[in-house]
Amino acid sequence: MTYYTCSNCGASLLAAQGQCPQCGAEIQWEEAVGRTQYVRKLPPLGPPRGPRFGVLLKTSLITIFILATLLLAGLWGIEQGLQERQAEIGEVAFTHYRQGLLHLFDGNISAAQQEFKQVVVVQPQATSTPAAIAALPQEPSPTPAVVTPTPTLNPNQLSMDETLTRIQQLMAAESWAEAIPQLQRLSDLDPGYQTGLVSQMLFNAYTNQALVYIDTGDIDAAARDLDAALAIHANNSAASKLRQAINLYQTGQAEMGQDWDAAIAAFTALYAQAPDFMDTGEQLFLAYAGAGDTLRRSAPCQAMNRYQLALQLDRDPQVRAKLEDTRLRCKPDANDSSIPAVGGPTPSAASGHIAYTLFDENLTYHRTRLWDVAAMQAGEIIAEESLQPDIGPQNGIIVRSTDPEHFGITYYPTLAAPPQRLTQDAGDSTPRWSPDGRSIVFTSASRTPDQQSHLFLLDIAAGSIRDLGLGQGPDWSPDGQRIVYQGCGASETNCGLWILDLTSDEHRQLTSTPSDSMPRWAPDGELIAFMSNGRSPSWDLFVVDASTGNIPFFALDDAIDGMPAWSPSGEWLAFLSNREGDWAVYSWSTSTLTVQRLFPVASTLPDWQEASLDWAP
Repeated sequence: MTYYTCSNCGASLLAAQGQCPQCGAEIQWEEAVGRTQYVRKLPPLGPPRGPRFGVLLKTSLITIFILATLLLAGLWGIEQGLQERQAEIGEVAFTHYRQGLLHLFDGNISAAQQEFKQVVVVQPQATSTPAAIAALPQEPSPTPAVVTPTPTLNPNQLSMDETLTRIQQLMAAESWAEAIPQLQRLSDLDPGYQTGLVSQMLFNAYTNQALVYIDTGDIDAAARDLDAALAIHANNSAASKLRQAINLYQTGQAEMGQDWDAAIAAFTALYAQAPDFMDTGEQLFLAYAGAGDTLRRSAPCQAMNRYQLALQLDRDPQVRAKLEDTRLRCKPDANDSSIPAVGGPTPSAASGHIAYTLFDENLTYHRTRLWDVAAMQAGEIIAEESLQPDIGPQNGIIVRSTDPEHFGITYYPTLAAPPQRLTQDAGDSTPRWSPDGRSIVFTSASRTPDQQSHLFLLDIAAGSIRDLGLGQGPDWSPDGQRIVYQGCGASETNCGLWILDLTSDEHRQLTSTPSDSMPRWAPDGELIAFMSNGRSPSWDLFVVDASTGNIPFFALDDAIDGMPAWSPSGEWLAFLSNREGDWAVYSWSTSTLTVQRLFPVASTLPDWQEASLDWAP
């Protein structure tokens, strides 16, 4: 056992004592090895004792400062190393993540899963991974390193942007079929990512792919993709019209050979709306010809009508031969009203007068004349050097005068009375009486600074003229409250037929083909006839529903058909045509859809589009 003694008084000490119990001196202990060491008493601390002490103090302070500096530098270096290491881990994880997404969009699911697993292994605490990563089984990972600092850019966002750019490149190349599934995957991975842009791109891709299917004849695939597009934007008018066209085509196809009349109705409606849609014209021809074949033995007169309509679409020699055969077989009973009449109006079936324009080759100018429909003979000349006659409620006739001394709109109360000049502008044209005979609407391109065709309303009693705005070729509704005309919407867009409500001053678009022109309102106010060369290969006649814009009737021919005019009863349409070589006026029955030549006009007719007709009692 080791013993200790106080160096001050020699008293015995225990190892745990701090002061001598004998003299009270403060003891500094140092254990001796194998012997007892006497520890000297420490005197109280006093002032510095000489230069040696000052040097030691300064040296100690410098040493402490250096050690502290080295300690801080070491700690900072450790932190920087940890951050650099974490950044390296983040870059590695992001590289795996991005490559996984690329594999996923390319359809390589197995490779994508391997890349996503590496993301989880390298950076298990990542919180921006998509559902595809989160769903993968988590593998044990070593003790995690320092907590990931908040990144300035979201790796998920970066990869989604890269994917979106790739899809945009596909769409720019019109690779719609490839873009559609990738857009769907993009939306599934993150439903909140660029929602508006992604949905619009998906709508465009579906719609354009539907058009591709239509071009290749796959109508069912086109319907499927268009339904998907409408599920995104249900109120898109263009897509809705295209879907309606597909419905009509599918209906017509389904009825072919089952119900010929239903097939004809579907393809007729489609041909009126979109004559170039797939092979609609050919399908309508086949429907008419098939209906004729079905009726050829049992009802040759009705079969003849179907063959005539088929030949308007295609001058097929076999159908022409069948038409001649049914013509020989067709011997309608005059007392049987169930058999449709063959041809147009006859002297006993129609009446009234047709005012028309002819061309005098000797005088080299146009003239206006009347034709007596019941008597089937020409009447007197109404006016020399004139065009575009219109018969009013009191049988007074207005014309566009081309006489240099009487330019403008001229009124002929009767054939015997002297004419009255209502306007004096050479550009005034296509005058139309109002139903009450108090006003005249007309077109002029020389009354306004823009030198464009405007509609003008002439109050006959007051002599005042009001500008109704841009438009041409007007006609009145039977109630006198509306005017139909050829025109366009704002900024010269949406051209076609428009209806102006004179009470509310509102304009409503009726058709959307720019060449739809010279509209004429039916006496019952429900239908409007017009001519157009934008719906078929040549100028043809069409009839549109004034309320819905649907086109239930049309007459097609390789020749020019134009300038329609309704009969007073609304049962027939008179029109101008050169289908037999010369210019003549024909009648078209809206009930049997048959055409008959009424009377010749001229062998030549310069400016035929100025030679309008009118049919009055």
